[in-house]
Amino acid sequence: MNSSWQISWSSQLVQFEVQALQSQNADNLPIPYSTPFRLRMIYSKQIQNGKMGLMALYQKGVPTLWTTNRLSDLPNAGNLSLFFEKIIFEFKNKSSIKTKFRFENIMNQQIFFQKNYPMPGRHINLSFQINF
Repeated sequence: MNSSWQISWSSQLVQFEVQALQSQNADNLPIPYSTPFRLRMIYSKQIQNGKMGLMALYQKGVPTLWTTNRLSDLPNAGNLSLFFEKIIFEFKNKSSIKTKFRFENIMNQQIFFQKNYPMPGRHINLSFQINF
């Protein structure tokens, strides 16, 4: 049995996303690594040099095995990130090069999205994106 729903709401400054999922096999056991509940909020503000903001994510504990024993579930996870985006070059045909800077896991939480593979603690992510 599978059922899910997702609600998204956006304004100029804030975007909310709520996602709920109920996935079970024929024996009514939850499907591993499918979170039953996720909440994401993004606050962003256009500033003179680009766009900056804050992203918050909460995810309810995730089952890791086909079992009714919840001892193997991953713990609930929460994460805060700051970001800054800027188009550093725009071509005449509207193609562009964008840079993104993210300060991830501000609270230095121990987060697991897969058993025995923790996500990095507090870290910085810098990326470049070319849009054609």
